[in-house]
Amino acid sequence: MTGRPDVAKLQAFGRSLEEWRLARTLSHAEAAEAADISKTTWQNIERGGRRYNGTQSFPLAKNIVKAGRAMGLPREEILALAGYTPRPLPAVTQTPSALRQQALDLVTHMPEENLPMTVGALRSLAEAKPVLSPLDTEVQRAEPEHEDD
Repeated sequence: MTGRPDVAKLQAFGRSLEEWRLARTLSHAEAAEAADISKTTWQNIERGGRRYNGTQSFPLAKNIVKAGRAMGLPREEILALAGYTPRPLPAVTQTPSALRQQALDLVTHMPEENLPMTVGALRSLAEAKPVLSPLDTEVQRAEPEHEDD
């Protein structure tokens, strides 16, 4: 993720989360259980990350995703709705032949017991089959170490 999420979007997402919970007459604890997060985390997301003392916190992206899934939101939209934007991917500056040579060098010097797994991963890449879904990759990138919840 690039820095902090957009606070206005995070707060709007929190209000939507609260409206969803109230429309279903769920308590904070029941909604949190449905999302597989703690009641405190659910409440923090509903408040848009605002703490009771008025300071701002930023819920972990994985918890935002869990709350969004409980609401039935499409996986692809959850983080964007909550103001989390993806980090730009690094530019590929090497030619395909140079990348192939790097892969060959890695495989050539790899311990034999790691070859089957590596060859399978390389085949998946060559066939353009993603090893992780785009959201899984996004969530991994969205989890800074210094988050509050």
